[in-house]
Amino acid sequence: MEIGSVGAIVNMLLRGFGVSFLPEFAVSKYLQTGELARLDTEDIDIELYSYLIYSRDRWLNPVMKEFIRIAGESQKER
Repeated sequence: MEIGSVGAIVNMLLRGFGVSFLPEFAVSKYLQTGELARLDTEDIDIELYSYLIYSRDRWLNPVMKEFIRIAGESQKER
């Protein structure tokens, strides 16, 4: 399941629902108290996908244009 809220994911983990990849700073308190545990893994292959969606008909400021250019270049490198 994909959830965009780190807080919601932490709440689900605290209730015993599955495992997740989270930044350590988001769960450090729960790791210290033992409410959550870190699982060390080896040889795990994970693919993440991201999308950039924008309207070609709308005005884009220079920073937005540069971001789109850089994102497009990084996609071509793959």
